[in-house]
Amino acid sequence: MIWRLPPAMVQKEIANSGAHAGSFVIFQSKSSIIPLKLSQVRTPAANILKQEMLALGGDAVTPMSTILGTEKYVDIILLGTEKQYNLLWQKLAAMPFFGLEKWRGELQGILHSKTGRIQLGNGRVLPDQKTLVMGIVNLTPDSFYAASRMLLPGRGNIAGSDGDAVADYVQGMIEDGADMVDLGAESTRLGATPLVAAEEQKRLLPVLRMLREKFSDLIISVDTYHGETARRAVEAGADIINDVSGRDDPAIRRVVEEYGTPWVITHNGPGGILRVTEELLARAEKLQLPKDKLILDPGIGFGKDGEDNLEILRNLSMLTCYGYPVLLGASRKSVIGRVLNLPPEERLEGTVAISVHAVKQGVNIIRVHDVRENCRAIRMAEALR
Repeated sequence: MIWRLPPAMVQKEIANSGAHAGSFVIFQSKSSIIPLKLSQVRTPAANILKQEMLALGGDAVTPMSTILGTEKYVDIILLGTEKQYNLLWQKLAAMPFFGLEKWRGELQGILHSKTGRIQLGNGRVLPDQKTLVMGIVNLTPDSFYAASRMLLPGRGNIAGSDGDAVADYVQGMIEDGADMVDLGAESTRLGATPLVAAEEQKRLLPVLRMLREKFSDLIISVDTYHGETARRAVEAGADIINDVSGRDDPAIRRVVEEYGTPWVITHNGPGGILRVTEELLARAEKLQLPKDKLILDPGIGFGKDGEDNLEILRNLSMLTCYGYPVLLGASRKSVIGRVLNLPPEERLEGTVAISVHAVKQGVNIIRVHDVRENCRAIRMAEALR
């Protein structure tokens, strides 16, 4: 009898094969094809890469124009195993021409990148062997999911008489399995009224100080795109800056450099997974900050249409393989509503399905409204991964 082994079983079956333990890593590197797309490759380099991959037993998908040299640059797809790519990387060391040295460096980076690591400003390193769950705390009167609103119209400052209610809400999230919470004082839904920094801080900072005092070990993220708010929040005890603006505010960068606070940079605008990945990586490289201080968020729902959102969700592993931590925030969003034709109040099951998928795709942090249900599904998905 012949069994076709699913990827999840290959490592276990190799270990049970009776082969020498020292050979396991070698067999594992030969066990599956890893497709890699290279964009804007000089045509002579594309031809060389095709030849070298064929010589190693792999292949490369190239446009018909490549062999004729009618185009200066082409996009190609390499088809090889980890072992073949490592051999290719070694061979390219002797080919410092046609831009091949650039592709050698990128190949080495993507093959040898480690799981996204997050180090807080106080030196604490977050676990990278499990998916972290971030509970949403909306200090707003107008968030798209009404049940999440902690500040109702006319209620004023929530840290006053209602401070205990917020603390109880966060305590419940912790008991349900949340690894961290994300405080936001401004709704980011389409058409929401923007807040000036002073009003944002009036809503946010008292709650932050109260939570920091009550939950000394809790990881607290603050959802803001105002540099002044980011600084004051970090000084009040925030551990992470979650910036959904899609811009790279120099004021926030100074806070990151001064305090060592991780910064979530979000893709805000149209685009599918290729564009999102390219633009986020370009921004990260331009910022020149350590990888453990930048968290990438593909920005589900931020300027993207329904099909782009679905394409990004299907292919999150394209973003999680570069060594940067990745955060996903799709909880109860419109992409779920469009697929299931349901309002925000009925999108829990759709959110849980996305969370389970994100675990398999290697996402580091999943931001959700409903901690208990998502946390249970995530832990089960990890056990099955």
